[in-house]
Amino acid sequence: MFPVLLTLGPIIISTSSFFAALSFVFASFFLWQRLKEDCLEDDILNFTILLALGALLGARLFYVAGNPSLYLQPLKWFSLRAEPGFSFLGIVVFLLLILFLWSKKKNWDFWLVADNLTEAFFLFLVIFGIGLILATGEKFILAFFASSLLALVLSFVFAKVYRKFIWYKSGKPGFVACLTLGIFWILLGVLEIIFQKSIYWERVGIFILALLSLGFLYRRSERSLKEDILNLRRKK
Repeated sequence: MFPVLLTLGPIIISTSSFFAALSFVFASFFLWQRLKEDCLEDDILNFTILLALGALLGARLFYVAGNPSLYLQPLKWFSLRAEPGFSFLGIVVFLLLILFLWSKKKNWDFWLVADNLTEAFFLFLVIFGIGLILATGEKFILAFFASSLLALVLSFVFAKVYRKFIWYKSGKPGFVACLTLGIFWILLGVLEIIFQKSIYWERVGIFILALLSLGFLYRRSERSLKEDILNLRRKK
């Protein structure tokens, strides 16, 4: 494969690093396009920077938390050269935390931003996934890329049609984020079990996120659980 994209004397540009930067640029521009009519551009820029820093911080902190051998080696906690590795679960948790806090601070519509951020998130994963495929060619990466691409397509489709769904009574924003992420977490959890790419507690966390996503989806629909159960019994 092609782990190194370009070498300029002492400067080595890895394929994964280049595509990570490229995916961040495209995802940030996409998010700005979606939010610029409702939010101040300076706020969008600051929000995007916070998301990037938070994702990196969460990825490393969760990685360290999952590797007890690093607890007494703080110099390795943020040294990718000495101890490479990230936690995908940490990225997601910190993105959600920053979204919640920033929306509360700036009085943004949390669910509307969540829908747009979800689309930008999967756009990032798809572009970055291309770089990982070129760099490694691993089967897990190929499966991860396919799952990300499916989620991206679904997010675009859902954004256009979800208000037409009869069973989603409220028509409120949040549908795209909840359902698309719920599907993606389930797919990712299955892939983690098959390929065993993460530690046990992280796989559990992924399925918890799936349940939370689908649970929030049902709550956002404003359906009545009691009525739905009664309707099911009547049909039987």
